[in-house]
Amino acid sequence: MIVKRCQWNHESKKSIKTHRRISFKSQLEILTQNGQLAKYQLTAAIQHIGGAENGHYIAHLNNGNQYFTVNDNKPVTVAQQFELEMSQIFVYTRK
Repeated sequence: MIVKRCQWNHESKKSIKTHRRISFKSQLEILTQNGQLAKYQLTAAIQHIGGAENGHYIAHLNNGNQYFTVNDNKPVTVAQQFELEMSQIFVYTRK
């Protein structure tokens, strides 16, 4: 996944792109403060389509075996394929 960021340059009065590549994982393992290993599974991925002034969200929800797509413009469907890397919000559930 590429995180798209920008910084404002006050001298040139232009936005400077500062993109960063981040690897995506559907499962996470995080070491807790007490030394235990906590495991998390991807539950949902949410995409924003449109610009900063308008647009809407689409959610891809995982029920364990398959993803469902929830979109205001269409009924709930089984997600045949979607670009997970295009999502902006990832929701994880602890196993």
